[in-house]
Amino acid sequence: AVHPGLERTFESFEAVLGDLYGEFTFEYAAAESGVEAERLRQVAEVVATAGTRLATHNWRSAGSGNLGGWQVARTLFLLNALLGAVATEGGTYPNAWNKFVPKPIHTPPHPDNWNELTWPQEYPLTMYE
Repeated sequence: AVHPGLERTFESFEAVLGDLYGEFTFEYAAAESGVEAERLRQVAEVVATAGTRLATHNWRSAGSGNLGGWQVARTLFLLNALLGAVATEGGTYPNAWNKFVPKPIHTPPHPDNWNELTWPQEYPLTMYE
């Protein structure tokens, strides 16, 4: 453990977060992003007041096509965790908790033999996304 002497409480966790991320101020973020510090403060206020009704989602936005872009999803989920917005009404649910895939009333039969129109050679690169 990095901090074995600390008591395992949220207050200890909060103190360590302050030490780790204290240098990353709104002004720092403004210089890095080109977004005004006041605008970043406003967004932070909206997020902070959302409470447990925050749901963040990253799908083909900042996380796509950027080196290390997957960190965006991790950062957004950290906001959910810090606000206690995981598995709450209006919050974010773990991936497998609420999967519902509706089935059509009349499902057509699958082809009996390989069909390039159904399963092109580029599969899985062209698979329904």
